[in-house]
Amino acid sequence: MPLLLNFGPPLLLHMSKDITNNRRDIMDDFWLGLDQLYAHAERGLAIISAESLFRAEQLLFQSGIEVPFLRPMSVWVNATYSPKMTAGPGHVVGQVLIHNRGRLRYETFFIESLKHMVGSAFKYDIVPQQGRLMPFAEIAKFHAVVIVPWSPELCILRNIFKMRVPLFVPGRSLLRNMVHVMNQRLMPTPYFKRHPRLNTESMAHIHPYDPFLDTARPAGDPRGVAARTYWAEYSEFLLVPCLRHFVSAADLLISLHSMEGLKISVQMRAAYLQDMQEMRSFWLDSLANWL
Repeated sequence: MPLLLNFGPPLLLHMSKDITNNRRDIMDDFWLGLDQLYAHAERGLAIISAESLFRAEQLLFQSGIEVPFLRPMSVWVNATYSPKMTAGPGHVVGQVLIHNRGRLRYETFFIESLKHMVGSAFKYDIVPQQGRLMPFAEIAKFHAVVIVPWSPELCILRNIFKMRVPLFVPGRSLLRNMVHVMNQRLMPTPYFKRHPRLNTESMAHIHPYDPFLDTARPAGDPRGVAARTYWAEYSEFLLVPCLRHFVSAADLLISLHSMEGLKISVQMRAAYLQDMQEMRSFWLDSLANWL
């Protein structure tokens, strides 16, 4: 029977307890099973993929196994960009949603800075999500969404992209210190272990920095800075098209003020359809080998 396996979380995230308890029998069986699965994939009996380029390269670093990445297309999202204007003090304004979950130390300060910097004539209200669950139809009414990330990829990014709501995300200089926060907090768990038969010297020529250990080094560690910069390049926040990047709170407000929301939304739709065509081609080719 054909088998499909798509990696979302890191490879060993749910095996950390067994590693901590030194359950070598379970870990040996895990690595053996992965080798067998890859052998099936090479014979066309299985498909292994990752949900992002970051996870695909992280898997390669840990196991030596190279897999394609297939972005979630969020086909279940049934809302479309429909920005709504509301009556403000003396003028009509739109709203910009700040998607934040309380995962970052300074995100409250960032949001308060935005609110203090905008003048009364600014055409958007800044609305923090603050971890609230919001229906897609409600999010679609915002003129734009600002994502404050703590991981190299978030499902909400693809969901909102499907809705064609203009997205603003931090630029490179900020992302390198943000997208690794989840890994830094998970590091007490030993989910960074690598395949015991991996040729680590050869892998060092492919990826010179460890995506787990090196990105969790202290802020002033030169190797840590280089590693966080290197692995941030694989983040969805730099790879997904049509995203708007900002380098500071002031830069974000300037970009929002000059934003052409409907024009950006049209560009996002075209990019989404191109992604969908590529996904369709992949599955047609892959399933043809099974049927």
